[in-house]
Amino acid sequence: MREMMKLGLILLIITSVAAVVLGITNNITQGVILERKAEAIKDSLVVLVPDADDFAMLQGVSGSGVSEAYEGTKGGTPVGYVFKAEGNGYGGAIEVLVAISSEGKVLDLQIGANAETPGIGDKVQNPEFIGQFVDQDATGEVQVEIISGATRSSNGVIGAVNAAAKVYQEAVQNR
Repeated sequence: MREMMKLGLILLIITSVAAVVLGITNNITQGVILERKAEAIKDSLVVLVPDADDFAMLQGVSGSGVSEAYEGTKGGTPVGYVFKAEGNGYGGAIEVLVAISSEGKVLDLQIGANAETPGIGDKVQNPEFIGQFVDQDATGEVQVEIISGATRSSNGVIGAVNAAAKVYQEAVQNR
């Protein structure tokens, strides 16, 4: 009995020390992780709206499925907007960055974090699928051909793009 209590106490001490070390490590690295995420988004913004020379996050611009919005400007004039949107795919949420020009056309999009089935659902990242969105009018619902065998994944991306288009219409185009 005494031996079991001794082993239990040792195990408690080891797990407590491990928890404290993990907590300290998390606090130290959290800033770096957030900084890297911000850099990754900035890099994506430059790729999605190449005509812009400056980007600003739009405060208070969000909607169902859209969590962030950015305005790209050139010489102070808006040239495009990027919306961070999510759609529901087969494997869960699909993160999509949707770029829309100041004229209301889809410029480009990037598929981000997702858990779609490799070889099937992850085909939504293929340039052939993404290319269908380019130059579509973002003032209405975007329509593209879905990928055979990846209907839910395709619809997740389409839903994210349409959510971004809706926020563009409501928050950007009408201001």
